Amino acid sequence: KTKLEMQKKQETLKNDQVVLQTTRQNLTTSISTLENQQQDYTQKQSAYKSQKAESDELLKQLEDEQQTYSEYRNQDQAELNAVNAEIAKAAEIYKKKLEAKKKKKAATTTTTTTTQAAQDNNSTTKQETTTEATTKDEDNSKLKMTYPVPSQTKITCGYGSAGYAGHTGVDFSCPAGSAVVAAESGIVIISKDLTNSDGSYRSYGRYIVIMHDKTDSAGNYVYTLYAHNKSRLVSEGQYVSKGQQIAWSGSTGNSTGPHCHFEVRVNGSRVNPNNYL
Repeated sequence: KTKLEMQKKQETLKNDQVVLQTTRQNLTTSISTLENQQQDYTQKQSAYKSQKAESDELLKQLEDEQQTYSEYRNQDQAELNAVNAEIAKAAEIYKKKLEAKKKKKAATTTTTTTTQAAQDNNSTTKQETTTEATTKDEDNSKLKMTYPVPSQTKITCGYGSAGYAGHTGVDFSCPAGSAVVAAESGIVIISKDLTNSDGSYRSYGRYIVIMHDKTDSAGNYVYTLYAHNKSRLVSEGQYVSKGQQIAWSGSTGNSTGPHCHFEVRVNGSRVNPNNYL
């Protein structure tokens, strides 16, 4: 019985050795395949970087000749998504504040109007005056945007321009240090620098976002973005008037040269600024 058990154990050991050897061979083959794939990926990545650098250089040369600047076409979508999420979050916070402020103002106006009507026998005259004031207030509450760079009202790279389908704003090429102003009155919800670990600027560079205190014709809240600035002159939470200077233009971040990248966003979606300027 003991001899039979020993034979079974030896057979089991031999089978285990065969399995281990097969596993080792499979692992060796897998490692070799992965190494080849890694080498292929590295070569493709190197080729992509080379092509990207060549493409960026050609674009830079072309725009230097034309003196019309925009952004390099190769952008990190994951990075843009993260920036857009941050902007949407800030917009939602200030939207709630604006709505709360409007409700408070409406409640105060209603109380005041009711009190005055009760004190005055000529209620018809009071109603007409109130209606006239309300109409005037509604007219003042609509968006009437001005150009973000007063010295440059010509758009040098349009919204969704040919060859640049991903362009979600309009560009105003202008000398570095040109005044950048608020297109409409509102609250600065973002004023910050987007930088890499080495301190260089990325994406929108030094940029500003303003949530406007006036709505569009459909009653939507609108906010505007001003990117690639040389310097920012306003801070988050600051109220700005229409036409007030908020920055000096520059070429920070993903920019081919000095210009102001201007975006209009409605309910989180970027829309054509031409419809508002």
